[in-house]
Amino acid sequence: MKAKQSLQTSCGKCSVTYLEHVFAGLKLPILLLDEAKRLEQFNKYAQRVLLLEQEAHLGRDATELFPWLAGRLDLGSNNHVDYRCLVATAEGDRHTAVRIAALSVEGRKGFVITLHDITELVQVEEKLTFMSRHDALTGLYNRGYWEQKVDEIETAKITPVGLLLCDVDGLKLVNDTLGHDAGDKMLVTLASVLRDVCRTGDIVARIGGDEFAILLPHVERAKLVNIRHAAEQRIETHNTNNRALPISVSIGIAFRRDPNEPMTVLFKRADDRMYREKLNRSHSVRNSLVQALTLTLKARDLCTEGHNERVQETAVRLGDSLGMPGSQVYDLRLLAQFHDIGKVGIPDSILLKPGPLTAAERLEMQRHTVVGQRIALAVPDLAPIANLILNHHEWWNGAGYPLGLKGEKIPLACRILSVVDAYDAMTSDRPYRQAMSSEAALAELRRCAGSQFDPDIVPVFVQLIKQNQNLLP
Repeated sequence: MKAKQSLQTSCGKCSVTYLEHVFAGLKLPILLLDEAKRLEQFNKYAQRVLLLEQEAHLGRDATELFPWLAGRLDLGSNNHVDYRCLVATAEGDRHTAVRIAALSVEGRKGFVITLHDITELVQVEEKLTFMSRHDALTGLYNRGYWEQKVDEIETAKITPVGLLLCDVDGLKLVNDTLGHDAGDKMLVTLASVLRDVCRTGDIVARIGGDEFAILLPHVERAKLVNIRHAAEQRIETHNTNNRALPISVSIGIAFRRDPNEPMTVLFKRADDRMYREKLNRSHSVRNSLVQALTLTLKARDLCTEGHNERVQETAVRLGDSLGMPGSQVYDLRLLAQFHDIGKVGIPDSILLKPGPLTAAERLEMQRHTVVGQRIALAVPDLAPIANLILNHHEWWNGAGYPLGLKGEKIPLACRILSVVDAYDAMTSDRPYRQAMSSEAALAELRRCAGSQFDPDIVPVFVQLIKQNQNLLP
């Protein structure tokens, strides 16, 4: 059939010229085939998109020209069919929505084919599908998809099945001190480890904030144990190379061979084993994290190298001179060692700034007492000094922070540390100033006695320094 005849018959009230312009001007590819499935006509948009030429392509078998038509032109009782496929175009393979419609004009039959590029739509659909199944942070499967796979294994009674559960130890402490970016980095690293040690087809998922799970269908017990050991070795290697922020993970595994054993029972066995391991290692893990945080602080704050050691020794001597009981002296030593631990949560741009801080930066710096208290509360060995860490920047006149405590409401250990810490800071070099002399620093302490410092402690400290010139710089 001729294109003019088909177009004129499809709308008798319109001129052939008008319909030809519509056919030619539509911005989607249109193909006309005859009853023998040969290409009879195409519009200019199809010519450009599909790289067609009149002499080379008209009259040829359409299924040879366009493989995506193969098996699609037998419409049966339907007058049209819609489907999606990849179509080779001038811009490469594109996702395309194809409609094939039967065409009957004055007893002659054929087909009209329209193509709609839906590549961007498909990409959005694929992204949404991925997001519905995967955890946004780690890229692993999420809990919803993991539970779906658990149900499928339950229904199909697949055996043997292995399950590995793991939980990141101390994540909240890291989030509270170094910030969520550091905690997220730990989660992403662990996700990479678990993904690498598993087999193709295993379901690796993040099923909670700090919880991960691996579902291993058709696995033998020995292989399950090997995967656990491989994960532990990878984590150990990572920690060797990243001592400032080690990853600690509690792991529990369980194995099912009986197809009638509920998956909930398998999960409980693995969870119980993981929890027991977590209890056994919790104390050492927290202490290790504090040690790592301390190392991180020392590495960042190089200008205060040796500061804690000097302050410890002097604070203890001052405490003894004031008649402090032995148990309080022990807490004072810990306070002197860990009073600045909260600075690990302060950005380098503020902590290492070579000059005076702005008002906003001072507020941010003052957060280190609160962060330090959180760290101490998370570690049994430091819990007794948590409030001392919180209050070690209070002033005698109530102008300190964070609570504005005044006078003897400030713990004695904090009042002692305040004097010793200030003296050491004044007599040490800083990026924005040179160290003061001992005489000038002592004069400043006397001037601030009764305002910043306990007026009864300052004279004792001054005498201690004069008697031990080598005690502090």
